[in-house]
Amino acid sequence: MNEYLKKWNDELDDLHVDFSLDQEEVVEKFEKHKSSMREYLVDLANKIDEKAKGLDVKDKADNVKAKIEELQVQLALGKAESQDAYEEQKKNLDKKLHEAQKEYEKLKSEGDEKLHHLASDFHSQAEKFKTKMDVFRLHFALGTADAKDELAEKKEELKEKLAEMKKKVEENKEKAEEKWDEFSEELSESYNHFKGAIKNLFS
Repeated sequence: MNEYLKKWNDELDDLHVDFSLDQEEVVEKFEKHKSSMREYLVDLANKIDEKAKGLDVKDKADNVKAKIEELQVQLALGKAESQDAYEEQKKNLDKKLHEAQKEYEKLKSEGDEKLHHLASDFHSQAEKFKTKMDVFRLHFALGTADAKDELAEKKEELKEKLAEMKKKVEENKEKAEEKWDEFSEELSESYNHFKGAIKNLFS
């Protein structure tokens, strides 16, 4: 299994675990995801300094790092143990993720390949984190929603979609190795539909 396919496999496994949590476990798992994201951002800030050396991008790089620091502050806030507290944290984290992504796009526009890679990686990590937040949002909503049965049914449908993607990865290992670009595009499309389906529950 190539490196990228393994990452997809691990991500799908992680999402499956998130979907299977009970209400009490959700709070702790969200804290773990926040902690992992903070660690990633510390490493990212160091990589920005390293990759930006010798390039005339100091102002844009500093702007990205400033937004990363603001995001880290939000990630370091206390536990969200109620739906209202979670919604507030999610709103602020979404805002800071969006702001950091915008600054990263400006840095990426400088055209250096090293910066392109960092920007693409950050975009990927940010989108994965947003998806996890949407999954946890569903958990919190299930604890209080009037339409609990309907949301529970939607949750099961989403778990089935996740299982289908996981099965596709397992069944197409050899094809993925030989035709990675084609398979990656197919998997990305399925994943984007999955993410959209979660967001649509709250739109």
